[in-house]
Amino acid sequence: MQLATAPAETAYESFAPFYDRFIAGSDYEAWADSVEPLIRAHAPGNRLLDLACGTGKSTAPFARRGYEVTGCDVSAAMIDRARRRVPDGRFVRGDLRDLGRLGEFDALTCFGDSLNYLTSEEDLAAAFRSASRNIVPGGVLVFDLNTLAAYRT
Repeated sequence: MQLATAPAETAYESFAPFYDRFIAGSDYEAWADSVEPLIRAHAPGNRLLDLACGTGKSTAPFARRGYEVTGCDVSAAMIDRARRRVPDGRFVRGDLRDLGRLGEFDALTCFGDSLNYLTSEEDLAAAFRSASRNIVPGGVLVFDLNTLAAYRT
């Protein structure tokens, strides 16, 4: 599949030095608090893949809670920052629409409305296929999305 990654990759390479200030109001600890019971109840283990991890702010709370974390992002500059934030984590560069097998994960997360950046049903389906290649049977995928109603109000 030929993917148009250049615009997103270019944008986030430039945005990486400012990204943490931009998302300063996002409470990733609270997000982890809200989804961890779901993960603990349904995931068969503690291996977690954080898709579109950015600078690792969404990955770090799970690392602190004892998960074996891997983060993935399209931007090398974002991955560099994530590695500094979560030194015990594993971080890989990749487009969530076209990931190979990164490992076997019990839980996958994708926060920050990252799936909203996919502008076609085909891209969204490709992202879910990528996720399915990396999740163990019985694993759990937790993500957030904004709806049209959220944007309109």
